[in-house]
Amino acid sequence: PYSPGTRAGGFIFVSGTLAIGADGKTVGVGDITVQTKYVLEAIKSVLEAGGGTMKDVTFNQIFLKDFADYAAMNAVYKQYFPEKPPARYCIQSPL
Repeated sequence: PYSPGTRAGGFIFVSGTLAIGADGKTVGVGDITVQTKYVLEAIKSVLEAGGGTMKDVTFNQIFLKDFADYAAMNAVYKQYFPEKPPARYCIQSPL
């Protein structure tokens, strides 16, 4: 049982999102830029389906396999949140 997002009390909560395609395979293996775009587009789709936009995002939790990918991830992230970016944290996790 899984829901990519849910509305409650005027909020849209988006489930954790991975760079996993509909076929169950990892998207953009070894390319953090491709994976970051994929994840943010998936989040954007869930928000839009619930009547929201990326401008409504107030907080993000980011997990990276390797902090060496931080700058590349952050460059893509900035494209999706160019002004008033949401609060966030970033944790390295060897998922």
